[in-house]
Amino acid sequence: MKELGGKLGYEVVNWNVQKKSDSLWQLVSADTLLTEDLVTKAGETYSVVLRADIELYEYTVTVNSGAGGSVSGYTGTYYKYNYDDGAKVIFDFPNDVYKASPNTGYELAGYLVNGGMVSCTDANAETVIAAHLLTKKITGNITITAQWKLKKYAVWFDAGEDGYFVVDENKPEGVTFYNDKNATAEVENGKARYAVIIVEHNGWPDLPITPQTPGSSFSSWDFGGENKITSERSPANGNAITAYWTTENYSIRYELDGGEPLSGNYETSYQYGEVIDFTVSPYVPTREGYSFLGWFDREGEDGNEIKSTEGMTGNLTLYAHWR
Repeated sequence: MKELGGKLGYEVVNWNVQKKSDSLWQLVSADTLLTEDLVTKAGETYSVVLRADIELYEYTVTVNSGAGGSVSGYTGTYYKYNYDDGAKVIFDFPNDVYKASPNTGYELAGYLVNGGMVSCTDANAETVIAAHLLTKKITGNITITAQWKLKKYAVWFDAGEDGYFVVDENKPEGVTFYNDKNATAEVENGKARYAVIIVEHNGWPDLPITPQTPGSSFSSWDFGGENKITSERSPANGNAITAYWTTENYSIRYELDGGEPLSGNYETSYQYGEVIDFTVSPYVPTREGYSFLGWFDREGEDGNEIKSTEGMTGNLTLYAHWR
């Protein structure tokens, strides 16, 4: 006789019985099981009407801290909650019951409410959990356990002032590219100075792409002595992960086509950015009976004249042209 369809959060505390021919109500225990007509006099039976006395029921709530942090309001005490007219959940909690204190590297993900995950923050936990109880029509004692997740950080890789990442249709997933430290300018002409990935607390930042720069080859990343990520790493914070470069040396070979060998202090190699002027001594060879026209990138009458190493990379073979 305890069951009664009706308002959420209410329970029957008493049943009252009334004979249809009588205006008086008789109290019956909530545990009384009526399986037949109520007998009031020997040999007489009557049809009856039942009326339930119901009251708002209070349920207990246990708040657990879970693994990954603590919830300051949890003291092992049972708190109370009930339903206000079946339409609102009222918690009898201290003000700081949902003040979460995560362990280092963790943050609050939400609360597990009787096995159901509810995503929320400190600020909206009570409201969101109350809505969950109403939606799921949960009654009875409940356990609320804090759920924690590892923090995630943006980690910036800086290719340097002259360096860049090639950004095309083959760019790796999970990598965002920018051309300024404020994350406002994105890819320009298929190139970007910065690459950004998201890394969990204490994780290893594994960037699946290497940068390029004219005249140098990529060597490694400078992590500043902190290989594991415990906070955001960015140029705005002054702690971006920066590229190490190895400067390339390029050879210079001179094909004189019958001219006299060069003499004096002439270069047989160069580095990117180093300017060697091939139009002045000691880079002007001689050949008896001929005038030197200059150095070219091909032998014969065709080819492009090379006057210096400005802006060039790669090994050079220079061909003397004569007239």
